[in-house]
Amino acid sequence: MKIKYSDIIKNQPTTNIGVIGHVASGKSTLTYQITGTKTQKFASELERNITIQIGYANAKIFQDTKGVLHTASSDTESLQDEYGIDMKLLKHISIVDCPGHESYMSNMINGSAVMDACVLVIATNENIPQPQTYEHLQAVENIDIDDYIVIQNKMDLIKSNENLTKLTKINSFLKNTKAEKSKIIPTSIQKGINVKEVIKTIVKLPNFERKINEPARMIIIRSFDINKQNQRYDRLQGGIVGGSLTNGLLKEDDIIEMRPGFYTKNKDEGFKYKPVYSTVRSLQSDTRKLKYAIPGGLIGVKLDIDPSLAKNNFLVGQMLGHVNTLPEVY
Repeated sequence: MKIKYSDIIKNQPTTNIGVIGHVASGKSTLTYQITGTKTQKFASELERNITIQIGYANAKIFQDTKGVLHTASSDTESLQDEYGIDMKLLKHISIVDCPGHESYMSNMINGSAVMDACVLVIATNENIPQPQTYEHLQAVENIDIDDYIVIQNKMDLIKSNENLTKLTKINSFLKNTKAEKSKIIPTSIQKGINVKEVIKTIVKLPNFERKINEPARMIIIRSFDINKQNQRYDRLQGGIVGGSLTNGLLKEDDIIEMRPGFYTKNKDEGFKYKPVYSTVRSLQSDTRKLKYAIPGGLIGVKLDIDPSLAKNNFLVGQMLGHVNTLPEVY
């Protein structure tokens, strides 16, 4: 199958960017400024104004003839400038908005499994580093991420003569980490100040190498049931899993398995697991239906499993792939 890169980024994201940092540092606001999507959707998140589940949102980045960058929603086919000329599509990204509260550290680690690059958001009006700023950076340092962007946020909440001290603390914190030589961008995300500089830096990220000619392998970071309460049995739909392919292609009607699936423990045999088998019914990126999905951005996969299996993120942490191609469970 011959696939053009221009066709790929038109239909689905190809880069996953994790947004990490301490609670209330501006991660979800940055995600909204870039994508126009609010990732806090659950009632408990809206009530407390914090991210609990992993949030995700997609965006396309276009460039006009003057070199100015513009972002648009993932389902935008094209953008025109003031003269009606089509802008060039440069990147199609997925943003993984990680919860910053200490109680949801495990959710953040699940999200880190699919990241290609990281944006570390540091609130400059607080002590540096805050506990989860440190813990998030330690978590992503243990996986294969080499590209970082550091944001010194909430610059409007400190005095100008305090900035040098704050910047020195950030540099000291980043010393001897993979983010040590990363670009530090001063921002006030709430006011939209310097967000365009963040977008410019994202555009300069490399196109990450993908292994397409291998069996499909997907890491699941979300799962849910889309059926409404009291739905008639004959109208029930299967469960939905969300995540990112690390290898291979996934197509409609593919037969897949998820490991470890169900697992039990007994005294004599220890842990035993039983994979979950299913068929791919549809693939989707935001609102766009896909005929096939490639490694890169976040996608949703509808499976013909009992929807209760996918409810409340029950399948988070599972690995999905073609039958008999996944590694052994250990």
